[in-house]
Amino acid sequence: MSDSREAELNQAPPQQVAPQQVAPQVVAAPNTKCLNKVRKQCIILIVLSLLTFLANLGLCAYYTYMSLTRYSRSYYYGSGFYYNYSTSFYTWRAGLCGAVAFISLCILIFAIVKHRRTKRKLRDSNQYVTQGVTYVYQGNMAPVFYPPPGAQWQQQPPQPGYVGMPYSQPAYGPLPPGQQPIQFPQPMQQQQPANPSQVSARAFGTTSTARSGSNSATAPALGFQLSEDQLSVQGAARQFVRDVVIPAAPHHDKTGEYPVDIIKQAWELGLVNCHIPTEYGGLGFGVFDSALVSEQLAYGCTGIQTAIEANTLAEAPVILAASDAQKKKYLGRMTEEPLMAAYCVTEPGAGSDVAGAKTTAVKKGDKWVVNGQKMWITNGGKANWYFLLAKTDPTANAGKAFTGFIVDGNSPGITVGRKEWNMGQRASDTRGITFEDVEVPDENRLGEVGQGFKIAMGAFDITRPLVASAAVGLAQRAMDEASAYALQRKTMGKQIIEHQAVAFMLADMAINTEASRMMVWRAAWLRDQNQRNTYYASIAKALASETANKCASDAVQIFGGNGFNCDYPVEKLMRDAKIFTIYEGTSQIQRLIISRTVADVAKQGL
Repeated sequence: MSDSREAELNQAPPQQVAPQQVAPQVVAAPNTKCLNKVRKQCIILIVLSLLTFLANLGLCAYYTYMSLTRYSRSYYYGSGFYYNYSTSFYTWRAGLCGAVAFISLCILIFAIVKHRRTKRKLRDSNQYVTQGVTYVYQGNMAPVFYPPPGAQWQQQPPQPGYVGMPYSQPAYGPLPPGQQPIQFPQPMQQQQPANPSQVSARAFGTTSTARSGSNSATAPALGFQLSEDQLSVQGAARQFVRDVVIPAAPHHDKTGEYPVDIIKQAWELGLVNCHIPTEYGGLGFGVFDSALVSEQLAYGCTGIQTAIEANTLAEAPVILAASDAQKKKYLGRMTEEPLMAAYCVTEPGAGSDVAGAKTTAVKKGDKWVVNGQKMWITNGGKANWYFLLAKTDPTANAGKAFTGFIVDGNSPGITVGRKEWNMGQRASDTRGITFEDVEVPDENRLGEVGQGFKIAMGAFDITRPLVASAAVGLAQRAMDEASAYALQRKTMGKQIIEHQAVAFMLADMAINTEASRMMVWRAAWLRDQNQRNTYYASIAKALASETANKCASDAVQIFGGNGFNCDYPVEKLMRDAKIFTIYEGTSQIQRLIISRTVADVAKQGL
């Protein structure tokens, strides 16, 4: 990272000015009475044209049948009553009825289209948009301001401190009768930040403004200027990465050695397990603050970051569903010494298809006996305890077939496999774990029996923004390395950064990296506000992971032949980046989640 960029990030936040109240501007709305009249006329026209169409269609079919069968019936019956009419009599009547049916169909289509347009205008004329009032889809999407036409709305006051658009924007419609303009929360006043290089994250574990799991009126607004505490956390993590992680990263990548000493130093600074609630000895960071730390750690080495962040994935189900006694026992110990934990869900035959997991847990007395095999378990050989997902009801559907357990790492019957030598992120410890008649006390069961799948999936709303933030850190590192190299390397008498082909590659890196960071921030902030963020977490994960791969690939291209060499940092970035599109839900799974949400919203608009 350049010195100028570091100075920019570390500078004191500018003084925020309270937003000004702006009187609502009234825009002429459509005539509601006229629209209602047109709508009723359309309904009458639809009914009449539909009846006319069906009647004439039936007559047309009857006369067509008669014209085709007259001679055969006359011959069979001799001088029957059919013989009194000529074929042309039925033919022209069939044609006339067909023409009337066609005209009726056209009128029917016109009336339906006109009715739908009138209904939409009528609905839109009843909507009020005032300062501080947002509209949200009636579904599982978070607030948006400009949804596509046809979406269903419901009026809601904003979440405390929510800033989606500038409060100074004028209104776009009349206020409802008797409603007063909303008073907006004042921005939090911020002081000059402390020197980040001299402050550790543990120093302000109870005061960071990202303790935003609360929805109280004092909750900070979502903005683009980090608070004093957040800047200090970010700065402390950045300094640790530059001093400790980056110099050691090549060694751990080449040897695969687990970074025990680095993790211990990070734990002492408060950069490990920082999301554990304060009542259990943690710092109580929200997802937003944790994402700031995760991005900085990944900037130095995503392998080391993954080893640290795997604790978050294992601890998330415990935070979500464990009893107070379980949290004190298993979360408390993580804050007393630098221990590791692991999330045991993936199996050799069940990755994206979690419902296909075959590990079983059978209850015998007050214990559960676990048998099965897990694969690609991060921190598998270093974990003090595991979060385990096992099938407890083979006949139930996926939503009720699984139960979550906390399994101590030293339990008899656990076999730890060999360390897998992966393409990238080699500092991380990835192994297979086998459970053979492992006894787990019922007191270690998380939540109710059959709720394990829901608990395991719920953890992803917390961890996917953090994985996405790590991808952003790698993308930022790739852009910084590429831009620094482009300033040094010269071709054709000038720096290659002055060639448009290279300059545009760097511009694309910046566009995608910044966009990914904003999506991470939104997904993390929504989770801290106790709002459902599944849709945005999937967008952040898919976008950031693919951005990391593109930025790393382009960085190698800018480095040219040097980029293909192991003595330069970008080839490691390219190897490390690939896993982001695979673990924590593949990019295809993220698109499946996103597309289903879009489809649900679209169906509600019909």
